[in-house]
Amino acid sequence: MADRRFKHGSKRTWELAVDAIADLGGKASASQILARIQQRIPDYVQSNLLADLSTVSVNSPSRGQYAQNSHPRRTDSGSEFDRVFKHGFRTSVSYELYEPARHGIWEIYVDTVGKAKVREVIIGMVERELAAARGAAETRNAFDPTDVEDARQRIFGAIARRQGQPKFRLALLKSYQGRCAITGCAVEQVLEAAHIHPYRGSETNVASNGLLLRADIHTLFDLGLIRVDHATFQVAVSSLLQGTEYAELASRRLALPAEASDHPSREAFRWHSSQFAELPGD
Repeated sequence: MADRRFKHGSKRTWELAVDAIADLGGKASASQILARIQQRIPDYVQSNLLADLSTVSVNSPSRGQYAQNSHPRRTDSGSEFDRVFKHGFRTSVSYELYEPARHGIWEIYVDTVGKAKVREVIIGMVERELAAARGAAETRNAFDPTDVEDARQRIFGAIARRQGQPKFRLALLKSYQGRCAITGCAVEQVLEAAHIHPYRGSETNVASNGLLLRADIHTLFDLGLIRVDHATFQVAVSSLLQGTEYAELASRRLALPAEASDHPSREAFRWHSSQFAELPGD
């Protein structure tokens, strides 16, 4: 490539964008990147920038429309086009030099109609969080076979924390008549108070920001492997769960409380879905 010449010399336009991000300390907005490029190359065509950034941004949903990304690959495969990580959306977008350890492993895959799409490799997304939690738990809970009572308290404490704040859980048990909103399971001991939008104090402990879910469904919901359409209240299931008993939950409609004021917030579901721009596995 060193002996090739392009419009602006030895660098392709997307390389100019990556170089500009590096020059700006590793993270910058599109306007900052453009200004940096135009300082060096006044005749750089502004309309190239967003296409170039989408091409090399590992998590850009639109990168699959460019020829460089038309075939499946993972971002740990050494491709020269996997260079940038995109933060934010609309007016708050910035671009950062891609680091797999910080930003996870992403992949380009072809969907059922032949379109190239982008998703984070679920093992990377989940393992980053779980590894930290496991390390903390192992440090905090060193095994002591003589301390049976303390161990029992930790077990019950962990169950209680997972089930949710008592008042919030009781409110959801009442609203959903003691049944999982997705499966209909009525075994109270395995039903948990799930926040749609993460817990941020008492103002988020309201029925409209919660679901009563069976423990395993709660985990899958938090991981984005199960989510709920904000418009129809229908359940969507990741293709990673195909071939399992969870696949049959797809398109099932959420059971709603009798009281309209307790119905889950459509905006909260919209937010939850936005955290998983592409449903993991789809």
